[in-house]
Amino acid sequence: MSIKYYLAHIDERHGEFEPTISYLFCTKLDPSVVADIQVKQWYNMEPDEDPDREGVYWNDCMTYSCGGYSEIKKETYEDIKNKLPELHNAENDKYIFVFGEDKND
Repeated sequence: MSIKYYLAHIDERHGEFEPTISYLFCTKLDPSVVADIQVKQWYNMEPDEDPDREGVYWNDCMTYSCGGYSEIKKETYEDIKNKLPELHNAENDKYIFVFGEDKND
């Protein structure tokens, strides 16, 4: 099985404000499992799942959940990945994840 590339989203809800966070990941694993792991780990805290809505988590007074993911071409993944530091004005790679395999595999 080869590595596949994805653009994924986390949906947040702060009352009426509903931002979406986008991130990239590549994996040989089931992408739905990887997306769920990312959502649970997004705020680096133990997830507090809403008892009435599976896959929806609380962080203080806001909720967040997986907003879905789409498979993309490796070239698209690389293009976006190379623009992320500029787009997010950051030098870290918080928005890029590799699961289950080495990047160079």
